[in-house]
Amino acid sequence: MENLEPERQEVALEILNYIAFVSNRVVLMEDEKTELESRWEAVSGDKKIPENQQINFTDSDSCIMTTKHQDIQQCYNNFAIIDDKANIILGTYTSNNTNDQLGLIPTIENTEKTYGSLEGFQLGADAGFFSADNIIYAEGKGIS
Repeated sequence: MENLEPERQEVALEILNYIAFVSNRVVLMEDEKTELESRWEAVSGDKKIPENQQINFTDSDSCIMTTKHQDIQQCYNNFAIIDDKANIILGTYTSNNTNDQLGLIPTIENTEKTYGSLEGFQLGADAGFFSADNIIYAEGKGIS
């Protein structure tokens, strides 16, 4: 650094700081990868992680989902039950499952924990929620 002109010292320092930053990030990612592999081994035994298995280093609970408008995203699936007269949210549920059918029952259960019984309510949902299990469950709760 002493042999550099003062103007170049600042540039050289920026480059060295950037190299240090990248180096630290690589070490952190390697540590996280080792941790993820250890967790995978604890759950899956000696089975190797499949080549097409994607691991999210920042939020391992989220899931890769195909969305209506954004194509493919790493995200969660969020559900809400809303009172259509008062326009207020009565209850919610968040899942890392891409299937909407599997989100209806937990959403109703979470809403009942917060709001109370939904007996006598009418439930409106799009076709993605349609399943025999969901209809039977809602009818059993007195929801039409």
